[in-house]
Amino acid sequence: MDVTKNKLDGAVAENIISAQQAVALYQYLTIQSQDSPKFTFTHVLYY
Repeated sequence: MDVTKNKLDGAVAENIISAQQAVALYQYLTIQSQDSPKFTFTHVLYY
């Protein structure tokens, strides 16, 4: 599932979560996604 800032803003608009919760969750998910391994263009060229 791809969670975007727009989707979190939509949840805030629907009063599902607060604006503060949306900001905190987005920051958390952004940090988590930076730690995950991924293939870059250089990796693909290597193989």
